[in-house]
Amino acid sequence: MGYKLPVNSRRVVIVGSGFAGFCLARSLDRLLASSAKSPLEVTLISPSAAASLSPLLPGVLSGWVEPWQMRLPLREALRRVRWMVGRAVHVDPEARRVSFDGPGVQTGCDPASLPFDDLVFACGTATDHQGVRGAQERCLPFRSLDDALRIRNRVSEVLEAASGEDSSRRRRALCTLVIVGSDPRACSAALELARRFRLVAPMFPRLEPGDPHVVLVSPEPQLCAAWGPDGSRFAKAQLDRAGVEVRSEARIESVADDHVVVVTPNGSERLDARTVVWTPSSAPSLCVARWSAAPLEQGRLRVDELLRVSGADCLYAIGDSAAGPASGLAAPCSPARAARNAGWLAAALFDRACGRTPRSIVGKPWIDPVLLDRDHGLAMVGARCIDGRAGAWLSRRLMIRHMPGLRRRAAVRVAWTLVCHVPSAENDPSRLQPAHQTLYLTPPPAPVTGGD
Repeated sequence: MGYKLPVNSRRVVIVGSGFAGFCLARSLDRLLASSAKSPLEVTLISPSAAASLSPLLPGVLSGWVEPWQMRLPLREALRRVRWMVGRAVHVDPEARRVSFDGPGVQTGCDPASLPFDDLVFACGTATDHQGVRGAQERCLPFRSLDDALRIRNRVSEVLEAASGEDSSRRRRALCTLVIVGSDPRACSAALELARRFRLVAPMFPRLEPGDPHVVLVSPEPQLCAAWGPDGSRFAKAQLDRAGVEVRSEARIESVADDHVVVVTPNGSERLDARTVVWTPSSAPSLCVARWSAAPLEQGRLRVDELLRVSGADCLYAIGDSAAGPASGLAAPCSPARAARNAGWLAAALFDRACGRTPRSIVGKPWIDPVLLDRDHGLAMVGARCIDGRAGAWLSRRLMIRHMPGLRRRAAVRVAWTLVCHVPSAENDPSRLQPAHQTLYLTPPPAPVTGGD
């Protein structure tokens, strides 16, 4: 079988294969490869047989990011880390066991159980509809590749329906998309959906130029607040330039089939819209919500300077699952910070298993980039905010660096270079057609467990 673990190895379980969980598993995989006799046995519990580079999700909406570019097969990426397909449903810190459901668990039986010495929550948070009437039933979430493709196809569907409408009011309501949120993901979704409208709308000559309309409802007074006043102004300028209507300090009161009620400081207003994309996610994930003693802060687990969950020596949290001085509390964890924390935690778990004392982690990464759209991004370099194409280049480079395999990285770099610098590549008909979810989302047949 190749790599063998010592009998007395320390068992580490990672829950979730989002960007933070994948970076942690990859870092541990490299540490295991560099050690002849590793003291660690690492298991990743993943909802599917592939991880995803979730910071690239907004690019899927407009089509400049293809689904294959952000889906990372675990069998290709992890050689010494065992992975299991399933979803964690319960964690028992006292017994040090985690229960999960998956394809290998027989229907009607209790969930499978896995022992651990250290467990890392990297499962993020769940969508929080904040008690808004009708939001859970009618809003489209934006958390996964499946969600991104569903929203992308929705744009084509509403344009098809609107092109057959004679009533200008109904046509405008069909072509109006409302995005709820104020963080970079919400701003990116609004910019990419506005771009997709610009690309696809010319295919429907019956539409009026003002029919496609994107509205961003932000509950905060500033957009992308974690990137400072300069970053907030730049994000607002890009949204205005793209024709996105921004309503700051506003909230959704109710969502109906054909309209939403928006409350602003000036009062409430009815907005005719058939599609609402909901991005806020501050509810705890399933396994965290079922842990009655979980120390929560805005739906995230409170952690200390060692990324340990408060009151639990064997539990850790990274990425959007964590809230604390090392992870960031004011906003969801940025990609650079998630990657930095994952690399540090991998080294800390390795040192702890070897009997060494890990160093604490504080502060922010020196370079902290995030994408707004294909051509524009924000990057905190020290205390200075760099925006525009430089920020986008830094963010794309960060994503490519975490892709496994030289061939994949080269293929993605060539594809993005063509899309960003060759005008005809953006209007490629294949990018403008609805995306077929079954082509990208159905993983090939694979056993429940993997790794060597």
